[in-house]
Amino acid sequence: MKIKLLYFVLTALFLFTGCVSSQREENSYTETPYRTSLEETSTNTHLKSAENSSKSTATQDKITTATPTPVSETPPPKKEKFYAWVTYWDTLGVMEEALLLGESLDSISFFAAYFNENDELFVPDEINELLEEFNDNLLDSSASRYITIVNDKVNSNGSSSLKDIDLLYNLLASDDAVTRHVDEIIDIAIDGGYEGIEIDYERIRDDIELWDYFLDFVSLLYDRAQQEGFELRIVLEPLTPFEQIEFPEGPEYVMMCYNLYGGHSGPGPKADEDFLRQLAQKMAGLPGDKTFAFATGGFDWTGSNKAVSITESTALSLIENYSAETTRYEASMCAVFSYKDADRKKHEVWYADSITLQYWIDVIKEYNNYSFAIWRLGGNESLDRIADDK
Repeated sequence: MKIKLLYFVLTALFLFTGCVSSQREENSYTETPYRTSLEETSTNTHLKSAENSSKSTATQDKITTATPTPVSETPPPKKEKFYAWVTYWDTLGVMEEALLLGESLDSISFFAAYFNENDELFVPDEINELLEEFNDNLLDSSASRYITIVNDKVNSNGSSSLKDIDLLYNLLASDDAVTRHVDEIIDIAIDGGYEGIEIDYERIRDDIELWDYFLDFVSLLYDRAQQEGFELRIVLEPLTPFEQIEFPEGPEYVMMCYNLYGGHSGPGPKADEDFLRQLAQKMAGLPGDKTFAFATGGFDWTGSNKAVSITESTALSLIENYSAETTRYEASMCAVFSYKDADRKKHEVWYADSITLQYWIDVIKEYNNYSFAIWRLGGNESLDRIADDK
């Protein structure tokens, strides 16, 4: 009888221990909830002053979101598909992020080919090396490769001219010049083994004469790209005068949904709801496929309103190092915090993470089932969490 009683006690103790262990394992998936805040004032408008931004910051109330459901109980949602840029000046970690994104990464834009002092287009060695690395490591990926062309110029003495308008006139203002330029682009796409071409010529703005040259160039390039089997994308800035020009059918048009706040202003988000809705309305009249591009990371402003670009990884390091408290703003869902550095200078940081990006995507989805792009891979901690829960 004593042996049977001992066996019963040991069996019950074993079952109880197993249940406790199982419960701890399940609870280990529960994440710490984010602290958020709701904005009581109206949403920011495009290029709002730093003074108005600082006034709205003072009117925030904080709320705490519910703890996410444990992963063990809820299957992972379907991942959002988008394309992303990789840059020649920052290649650290981009391969790891691309592998982590997997099938979510629809295509990759290699940024960028630019021009020498003789207005000759070339691809920097870093891009060629990065392309080779992607080709070696993403053998099973269906993500297509695009080469991005920008109107930046770098001289042999080390000086440079970014977003050069004179360069565009030299390339596009005559039939012979534009034909040579198109041939040059096609040759680079063929030599690199790319599937697509992306044109990112900026600061044309209200120069309607240059727009006329540019749109003729787009039509010619699209015809040649089709003949050679390449896709074509055209990247547009928020200040594009849509009401004054007519874009040709054929290419995919990409809107840069960022730079609402930055080095030109005081603290604020790269995009907010009002800004995104304005851009969605502007893009509605364009023909063909349309894509909306969002920027990761953010800016760190000092008291002098000097802005330094930072990645999400850098922002999280600052939060940890300075024990900063993070809030969110309803109009943008950006994460915001402040801290004082070693010199006692006050900093204000606004940055985007997966929660921010998903919010921006959801705003644009109200207008149509558009495509999305991410500027850029590198320094992201949560990009792989963007998911389509619709």
